[in-house]
Amino acid sequence: MSFQTIQEVGADQLREGFRASIQAQHASVGASFKGSKNLTSSTVFFQDGVHFDLTYQPMKGLAQKAFTAAWSELLSKYAHAHHVSAVIAAPNHISVELVHQWVEGLNEASTREQCILHAIDIQPASTAVSVALTLTGAIEESNQPSNGTGPTTSGPKKGDLLCVTGELGAAFAGLRVLLREKTIWQEATNAKLELEQTLQPDLEPYQVVVAKQLAPMPNVAYAETLRTVLSSHSSLRFDHALLKNGLHNELQTLANRWDCGFEFYESALPISLETRQVADELEEDVTRYALLGGEDYEYLFTIPESETDVLSSFEGMCNVIGRVTAQEDGILMHSANEESAS
Repeated sequence: MSFQTIQEVGADQLREGFRASIQAQHASVGASFKGSKNLTSSTVFFQDGVHFDLTYQPMKGLAQKAFTAAWSELLSKYAHAHHVSAVIAAPNHISVELVHQWVEGLNEASTREQCILHAIDIQPASTAVSVALTLTGAIEESNQPSNGTGPTTSGPKKGDLLCVTGELGAAFAGLRVLLREKTIWQEATNAKLELEQTLQPDLEPYQVVVAKQLAPMPNVAYAETLRTVLSSHSSLRFDHALLKNGLHNELQTLANRWDCGFEFYESALPISLETRQVADELEEDVTRYALLGGEDYEYLFTIPESETDVLSSFEGMCNVIGRVTAQEDGILMHSANEESAS
């Protein structure tokens, strides 16, 4: 595709292309969702220079990231995503190819998770590219909180186990690598160096953490297991929340919401080898990646210690890192050297 700007093609023609893409996606998904009285939605908004950087963020990956963020938020409400609507705002000088890459990524993400791509629109912007995405879904009858047939979400009790899914800090490790490579590129550009290896950084050794930052995938395995567990354990007291802003920040938010405290162990934090390697290379504290990094789109949940048999269903996808304490105890981390830090 030759380089064309939005101004040259025209927003109306682009919208017509969106309609064709939507119709094709509907045929591919082949699903029909009936209305539900238990509808809910989740909306995310990302802007260049604030939430992402087009210097290194592919538009296709941005679509996947926005979809994962909204999908994950819906799951935190015990909902199953059905429909997707999206808007991209872009200056007229932006390449049409970038817009098509974003639509392609959105199409792939929604099709993969069997969601109907309901609407796409393009709007003008003065300087920066931004995208907004809304997922609509329904809370399944068997998984509705406190309805007598699903989980009880009255808040965790003292002594409940504190668990997290996946691995923490990987997205932040990816961001640290990308920022370092951007700095190297900028310095080379400013110095007017023409070195191919400078302009095309080798990200192969960091592909796991870079992918987690640029195009994270929804935790489908957790979602499927969660629905099975909640359907088969009608009286289970279960509370969960999405980890968006780093473990420590989320624990502070949940402590206020649930009127409780938490204690957890640094040695129990699930941190991948790839994340540790990045932290070591940059001479940074990998624990801070997990506590303060964010954008991992994993989950934190609590269950009574008497229900530990439930954890066998989550085997391989979650780790027990601590327990719920009294509100006056605050948030306490037992560090690896056996000292405690709040």
